[in-house]
Order: sequence, then structure tokens, then C-alpha cells
Amino acid sequence: MALPASGELGGNTVTQAQFKTKIEDLRDEVATKANESGDATQTFKVADATNDDEAVSKSQLDSKALLGGSATQLFKAKAGAASDDVVNKGQLDTKANTADLKEIGVGQTWQDVKNDRKNDITYTNTTGKPIMINISASTTDTEKVSLFIGDEEVSFFKQYVSSSDIWVTLSAIVPSDATYRLSSEQGIINTWQELR
Repeated sequence: MALPASGELGGNTVTQAQFKTKIEDLRDEVATKANESGDATQTFKVADATNDDEAVSKSQLDSKALLGGSATQLFKAKAGAASDDVVNKGQLDTKANTADLKEIGVGQTWQDVKNDRKNDITYTNTTGKPIMINISASTTDTEKVSLFIGDEEVSFFKQYVSSSDIWVTLSAIVPSDATYRLSSEQGIINTWQELR
């Protein structure tokens, strides 16, 4: 994206050259501060924005030169911010509290829930986060084993050749508040683990 020939900065009209000079001055100021009390790789805590003109744009966060690291190491924008949205300091999450994160695997552990799960029973993920399930079941002959998330069959195994005692493993990610169930014609569950 090219800069316009002129624009407004802090209530004043400035030319493109003046804007570039101001950015260079800010980079020099950051480097000077780093050299006075640390080194160029040191990071600094950003004070809370108190005025609208103290907003930080996404492109400023992405600038590695200003803060000596990548923006993702320093800031996390709140959900819903578009890549070109202006995000003020109050909207930045710099502490990344893992209890609030909705990513799978964060703050979760594998749990053996075999004794709490049965064939053809519908369960609901009420954890508030996606979970992963990993189920091993036995089948023989030409029986089918299916894993359903909601009404969708997301994984299955069907033996087409007569054989005895085949173990199959089915896995899936279950979104928060979604239902899930195993449907096995033989109904033998060997293991049922959930990352929750």
C-alpha cells in the first residue's frame, strides 16, 4: 500500500516526506533508548493508550524494526479485528492467559474416559473448547465402526473381508457444544481417550 502525497497526523497536515522522516526519528529514538538501558534486542512494555490518537495499527504491530522482534511475540489482537483494523492498546492482549484461549491442546491433557463412555450413546462437549477424541474399537467379519460429530459421520472403518478381531482407531476434533458418538456393530470399545 503506497502512502498518499500528504495527509493528517496529530491534527496537522504533513507531506509524505515529513511522515517518513517522523517514522525514521521514532526508530532512532527507540534504538537510542535501547542503547541507554539495554541492548537492541530488549523489549519494552507499552503503556496503556489513553487517547484515540494513541491507537496502534496492525501494520505498526507487524513492524519488526520498531521493537526488535516480531509483532506476534509482543501483541495478540482480540478476536474479530481485521488485518487492517486499528487496534488501540486497550484491545491488545499482551498477557495471553491460557485459561481464556480456545485453541485445542492449550491447557488440556489426554484423559482415559473408557469407563465413562458406551457404544451408541450421544455425548456433548461442554468444555467450552474443542476437544480431540481417539477411540479404538474391535470389529470382526464385515462389521462397520463409525464416529459421528453431530449428525455427520466423520470417520468410519468397514471390513470387507471376513476376519477375526480387528482393532480400528478413529479420531476426530469435536467443536465446543457439539455432540459425538461411536457406533460399532459389535460394540467393543478397547480404548477411549479425550484431549480435554
